[in-house]
Amino acid sequence: MQLGEAIVRVGALVPRCVVTTLDPNTGRPDFPTLDVLATYRKREQELVFGVYADVARPGTIRVGDPVTVLDA
Repeated sequence: MQLGEAIVRVGALVPRCVVTTLDPNTGRPDFPTLDVLATYRKREQELVFGVYADVARPGTIRVGDPVTVLDA
């Protein structure tokens, strides 16, 4: 994928962790974080939050730059 002058290789989806649903002091569930995210981020059976990516070619990226999907 080309973003401005940079090219990045997009990899796997970033999984979400159940730890975000737990109270940090007690370790007990205190908020349905993943359920809330799923109401607007779920695509088919996946809870999409982001992707891993590597920079293949560094470059400047500016607001408004085009984003182009490149052939594999």
